[in-house]
Amino acid sequence: MKDMENGNLKLGIVGAGAMGGGIAQVAAMAGLETLVYDARAGAGELAREGILKRLDKRVSQDKMSRPARDSAADCLKAVGTLAELSDCDVVVEAIVEDLEAKTKLFSELEGLLRADAILASNTSSLPIGAIAAQLRHRDRMAGLHFFNPVPVMKLVEVIRGPDTRDDVMEALTTLGRRLGREPVQVKDTPGFLVNYGGRAYNTEGLAVVHEGVATPAQVDAIMRDGFGFRMGPFELMDLTGMDVNFPVTRFVHESAFGDPRLRSTPCIATCWKPANWAARRDAASTTTPKAARHLRRTHR
Repeated sequence: MKDMENGNLKLGIVGAGAMGGGIAQVAAMAGLETLVYDARAGAGELAREGILKRLDKRVSQDKMSRPARDSAADCLKAVGTLAELSDCDVVVEAIVEDLEAKTKLFSELEGLLRADAILASNTSSLPIGAIAAQLRHRDRMAGLHFFNPVPVMKLVEVIRGPDTRDDVMEALTTLGRRLGREPVQVKDTPGFLVNYGGRAYNTEGLAVVHEGVATPAQVDAIMRDGFGFRMGPFELMDLTGMDVNFPVTRFVHESAFGDPRLRSTPCIATCWKPANWAARRDAASTTTPKAARHLRRTHR
């Protein structure tokens, strides 16, 4: 296993959506050689173009120097095949929140990567043990859960699977710090730390609207302006996207054997169904189905 402080560390990212693109951006800014792959044709290159536009904006705002921008651009490369990640030291998966898809991907990666390479999943709730179940060497697999938008959100959860080695946990913790994040090591439980402990923020906001007490905009205003949160629960769900929020909410509730503390309301299904009709994320966009946008139309 290569030292995570090594100047020649190579990071692979699978998935060029909002999360994969965000991880790629902070990695390139940290000086890591960063390879981005997406199964959708051209998606990796579109993500790279989007990252460079964001870096150009930082330069125009005097938040980044032109040489630092150019250095980050040199570190960032889109690749067209999964096999081109074969010499990466760490590969982070950031694809759809679907167990079967993730399991299949990691089985493919295990056959491509060196034996000392680390495998990491950016899953927000699926058990690391379940994702790694089909691997021959489950001890090199762990969770590395970033938060959206990655360049802004400093926290990263480092999740220990049932078989994860100590040195893998320490290596990913070091990598998180190198990427400018604040790593927290957590256990492999449903929702991990943030998505388990923070369930009530969204579910209670939905309950208030469902019971007709207030509108989504009013709930957001009270939590933001009255209690000092950076954003209200509906603003947060909009940022996260219902394509992530709904399955996480359902999974955590079911995994806790229907614990009533984790139960949501029919409102979340109301948000999710229109989301299924909406355009999905594409490689150049961070657009996700909007919860509050729909509810604001129906709760005025």
